[in-house]
Amino acid sequence: VGTVIEPGPGDRLDITGAVLRDVVITGDTPEVEVFRSSFEGCDLSRVRFPGVRATRFADCKLVGADVSGAELADVVFERCVLRFVNMRMTRLRRVAFVDCTLHEVDAFDLDAEDVSFSGCDLDEVDIDRMRANRVDLRGARRLGLDHIGSLAGCLVGEDQLHALTYQLAFAAGLGVERADDGGEE
Repeated sequence: VGTVIEPGPGDRLDITGAVLRDVVITGDTPEVEVFRSSFEGCDLSRVRFPGVRATRFADCKLVGADVSGAELADVVFERCVLRFVNMRMTRLRRVAFVDCTLHEVDAFDLDAEDVSFSGCDLDEVDIDRMRANRVDLRGARRLGLDHIGSLAGCLVGEDQLHALTYQLAFAAGLGVERADDGGEE
């Protein structure tokens, strides 16, 4: 509770069956493997997660975190801030984002199955080459998705379609002319 953990260069932390509250993990991109744990009010910015399983993150800050190439399974993020997060080539299995902020997230080549975004604010989330199966976007407050190649396997609400209009048109190769200036966008 309420401590700072600063692993040395090249050190790796394995956290299993732990509850961490108000903990800051700092250092030069520390590597942390997590299993059956809970993080509450923690600052996990710039942490590299090679794998996370059966874990809950609540009210955590993950600015610049790196989960690229990792597998996250049976994970819940509640009221977390994920900004500048590297999710390239990550596998998400049974992951729930609840009331989270995801801004400028690189999710290139993401493999997502049974993932939900209830009450989340997504802004500049790059989902180029995403493979999705049962990804529920209906509860998201904002859908700021970039580089949409396909949304196959995703579910959106009818009221969210307007937020995706330009991205879907671009993905389909359509040119869009604005009525106000007569120019293409």
